Amino acid sequence: MAKGKSKVVAALSLTILIFLSGFVLGNLSVSSKLGLVQDLQNEIYTESLGFEVLFDMVETNLCDESSLGDINYHLTDFGERLSYLEEKGDEQEAVKILKNQYNALEIKHFLLINKINNECGTKYSTILYFYGPKSECRTCLTQGLELSNVKSDNHDIMIYSFDYTSGFAPVRNLINTYEIERVPALVIDGIKYEGYFTESKISGLIDSN
Repeated sequence: MAKGKSKVVAALSLTILIFLSGFVLGNLSVSSKLGLVQDLQNEIYTESLGFEVLFDMVETNLCDESSLGDINYHLTDFGERLSYLEEKGDEQEAVKILKNQYNALEIKHFLLINKINNECGTKYSTILYFYGPKSECRTCLTQGLELSNVKSDNHDIMIYSFDYTSGFAPVRNLINTYEIERVPALVIDGIKYEGYFTESKISGLIDSN
């Protein structure tokens, strides 16, 4: 179990501020940028089709945590490339569709981790992070950095980020379920905390749960 868990830890840099971190690929011409955006969109769409199979494979051997490695790696890679697309600001409707797909995968992973915790006697802490547009939430970016530090200090913490302004039904369901009324907001192991929290405060909340 320890060996399998170490593989999970190594692979699991999952979703820490996927949409708040800058992912820069260099200075490209406008035409090159547009071509790259289209290529990335096609790649992400194609690869997203395989996620359902990966989830099913993990479900067949739920307590073998090493089997999470592939899904964690691909989900992280998906998030980084989606972050780049969102940062470019091109073809927003297509990016929105991909972002919804990614959010659905995040939620499915969150539910899977909860199931592993319940059935396999493990204890991964989960944090749902709700953020808003930079123009409306001045502390959201800084909150994201604090969460990045928390994650770097403890890889057993699973962090999932969601745009509070999203109209995607599963995200809205989370917002309604946890009664999120303002951002930044955190749901740590099922308990809601609204407002800005430092790294040390977040770590303290995790330890107290």
